[in-house]
Amino acid sequence: MKKRNVKENSILDFPDEYMTHSEQPRLSDYDIDRKLYGLPKNWTDEEIDKWRAEQQAHNAEQSKIIDAAQMNSVYESYAGNEPRIIESLLKRGFSENQIIYFLSNK
Repeated sequence: MKKRNVKENSILDFPDEYMTHSEQPRLSDYDIDRKLYGLPKNWTDEEIDKWRAEQQAHNAEQSKIIDAAQMNSVYESYAGNEPRIIESLLKRGFSENQIIYFLSNK
């Protein structure tokens, strides 16, 4: 069997083999977050978990605001034509429950 030489062959030819035999240390999810988001290196994993939860809550709140603005825009565009409103909102990816809740509050 011919031994593969990384210098001869591109790493892209054998990505899985390179990754499993690589001597570089593997980073944990917490280390990746520290580097990617510039989090302090002295934060514990629990502090990062708390930060992640805060980010998820913030993102969910922002999504609600954006969704409400899109729904209101569609509602104003097709005012009085409920079937068109429903069709347009479904095409934009809103669930039936979201649409029902939205229209019941109008």
